[in-house]
Amino acid sequence: MDALTPNIIVLQDIMLFTTVLAVVGFATYHIAYRLAPLRRWSSHGTVPTSEFGITDIFLAIVLLVFLFLLQRGGAEPGAAKQVAQDTTQATLGGALMIVNVLVMGAVPLAYLGLVKNISLSELFGLRRLKITTAFLWAVCGLIAVLIPVALASGASNSLLNFMGLDTSPQDAVQLIGNTKSPLALGLMIFAAVVAAPLAEEIIFRGFLYPVIKRYSDRFFAALLSGLFFALAHSHLGSLLPLLVLGIALAAAFEISGSLLVPIGIHALFNGMSITALLSGMTPPP
Repeated sequence: MDALTPNIIVLQDIMLFTTVLAVVGFATYHIAYRLAPLRRWSSHGTVPTSEFGITDIFLAIVLLVFLFLLQRGGAEPGAAKQVAQDTTQATLGGALMIVNVLVMGAVPLAYLGLVKNISLSELFGLRRLKITTAFLWAVCGLIAVLIPVALASGASNSLLNFMGLDTSPQDAVQLIGNTKSPLALGLMIFAAVVAAPLAEEIIFRGFLYPVIKRYSDRFFAALLSGLFFALAHSHLGSLLPLLVLGIALAAAFEISGSLLVPIGIHALFNGMSITALLSGMTPPP
């Protein structure tokens, strides 16, 4: 039996739990809204939700399914290190990382901007903060989230070790840490620090979070979008710390009102993780 097989089984169980949580949660909020129609919790906070409807939930489901299928199409255990040693494969892998995340990020952008004709600037609060102000917000947000994420990472590793489950890093981390090609390394760093934060924040905070919030409230939306964000990485060892990070990114978006802030936090977090990895230190998840 492969070492990762038990991890995949646990991930499937967590995915099932998250699906049940989503169904029960939406049903509960629906009943609550019918009993108290004047209490519109979805309108609380700074992230707008009025532009979204029931059809957006179906697009969110389709998008999540494609994300999960994309992540599940990864290599066999130990193959990441082998790919990293092959310059051609490593370079191709870095290029594919960029293409995959940018294409997935472009889907909700095209849908919101072209199909629904929503002002992305207004929806994402792009004019709410100056770039320099958003960067300062991002730095403060990164500092605030580091300790909770580190604690979650430590707790996750301890639990996995206790359960006898695999604790090896994500494939992307192994690729970056083992590649010998400067070009491949540069592509992977670009994917992790620029492409992934941009695309993932558009998907999970810019689209999925307000869609969930529209039919619940900001707290449930932060939790559920954070769970989907963590599960989309298909790595059990990173699940808990990425859940904490995802909730923090949703809170940063809600508090600041600008998607630039969680994008900045995400980019800084990934950049710090890569710096720690390449310098020989233990990186965050």
